[in-house]
Amino acid sequence: MFWRSIGIPIYYRYGERLLGNIGGLHGHHRASNGPDLNKGLLQLGVRQKMRVGAGLSRGTGRRGLNGGMAFPEDPVIAPSCHYPLAWILGFLFLVNGLSPAIGADFGFRVLQARLTQQSDALALSANIDYRFSPAAVDALRHGVPLTVAVTARILQPRHWFWDEVLWRKRLDFRLQYYPLAQSYQVVDEGNRVQRSFVTLKAALEALGVLQEVPLKAPRRKLTPKDEVYVSLGVKLDIEKLPWALRPLAYLSPQWRLASSEYQWPLFD
Repeated sequence: MFWRSIGIPIYYRYGERLLGNIGGLHGHHRASNGPDLNKGLLQLGVRQKMRVGAGLSRGTGRRGLNGGMAFPEDPVIAPSCHYPLAWILGFLFLVNGLSPAIGADFGFRVLQARLTQQSDALALSANIDYRFSPAAVDALRHGVPLTVAVTARILQPRHWFWDEVLWRKRLDFRLQYYPLAQSYQVVDEGNRVQRSFVTLKAALEALGVLQEVPLKAPRRKLTPKDEVYVSLGVKLDIEKLPWALRPLAYLSPQWRLASSEYQWPLFD
């Protein structure tokens, strides 16, 4: 019913106009395979069959034989390349329909965070809850490394424009599983510190704890009079996935993993 009510009208209204060249190419290909094969493929393709009869009187249409009215029947839908729009829409519907994000028990969340000033540097501490989706966990256990990006920003509010970003720092952490060693490894990409864990739960707990991570201070010296605030967010970096997996990751909610921004004033 979905394609009969949505896909078919879209095809007949726009498909022939937009994809006529593609259909012509396939028609030329069929013509080169002999008349018998052409006839069989045309019967399997998407086409309109006209029902002719003198007794048909519903609606308006072109004149048929014996003065009757000719009306299109429902098209015959077959898995052929003559109907590419339905295949594209079906793929998008399948990817997003089978992976619902609403009510799912996965996602990232910043539980607590603080940014303190230490002489000429800053120190970031945070607790982050990482809950990877089943698709991400399955890929991880098959050797696909997952990179999460933790981004901290200092912003100054503005009335008529977006808040001004005074300082930004990104921290990348890679989570990887080694089947031969049966261990999970958490790698701090900034300083190349590696830690190994036996279970995924232990690895995620360690990944979610940031303890006094030193960061370079902003060039501009900030004071309580500036009334600035800090924003911290974390997301799965899709660009760090293998290139063959990225198209699916951009479409599926199971791969679009990101937390909401956790914000607090820099000077309490």
